[in-house]
Amino acid sequence: MAVTRAQALEELNTFIEFRLHNFGPYEDAIHNQNHTLWHSLLSPLINCGLILPTEIIDRILESDAPLASKEGFIRQLIGWREFIFQVAHDYESNQTQFKPFGPARKMASSWYEGTTGLQPLDHTIKSVIRHGWCHHIERLMVLGSPMLMSRINPDEAYTWFMEHFIDSADWVMAPNIYGMSQFADGPTFATKPYISGSAYILKMSNFARGDWCDTWDGLYWKFIYDHRDQLTRNHRMGMMVRQLEKMNSDRKNLLFRSAEQFIQDNTV
Repeated sequence: MAVTRAQALEELNTFIEFRLHNFGPYEDAIHNQNHTLWHSLLSPLINCGLILPTEIIDRILESDAPLASKEGFIRQLIGWREFIFQVAHDYESNQTQFKPFGPARKMASSWYEGTTGLQPLDHTIKSVIRHGWCHHIERLMVLGSPMLMSRINPDEAYTWFMEHFIDSADWVMAPNIYGMSQFADGPTFATKPYISGSAYILKMSNFARGDWCDTWDGLYWKFIYDHRDQLTRNHRMGMMVRQLEKMNSDRKNLLFRSAEQFIQDNTV
């Protein structure tokens, strides 16, 4: 990683020349053999002051990359990073008043070793341990979603992310983890818990279908079941409660047992 101003500018040049062109179509994609794909890897350099967001935006706009890639990247920078900074600033008093979305548990050591038994989760944990970074969809949907569905205490999730990411900072992680990932801030700005079943992970990645799918689906549907009273009132989640009510009881019981076993094995 760049450690000087000159190296940071070279990293920006490399991104624009070799990766920006395909950023738009593939910014949410996950590949288990390529942890960077088309991402810029500039977040730690911005957060430590080696390069400014305005400099990056000017260079992006001057490039000949497709409009979708320019727009997608600028949305990440202005539409999310700068937005999160403002959320952290405006709601600073709320940052110590987080409320778990239901009973909270502690992480077992498997979350620090990548041995939970969920293939995409374990792969991503080990990749983050090695590289200190993964992209936004992996953070939200591969790491954060199982933490929320496993009833991990938001404070534990926040600590885990702060410990593992090279671009971590309190103003970055507090809104993203408590607010977006763990849905524990009121909510201040997230309108629903960001969780998914295995179908989403399969769609967005090249992970193969396997036994982990039942466990992931079990965590998802057990979370929906346990919080059905709250989620029924959420216009973005109510449909999933109704879908669960129509699920075959044998299938539901199998998934719930798988989820309960995972939580028993991987939380304290």
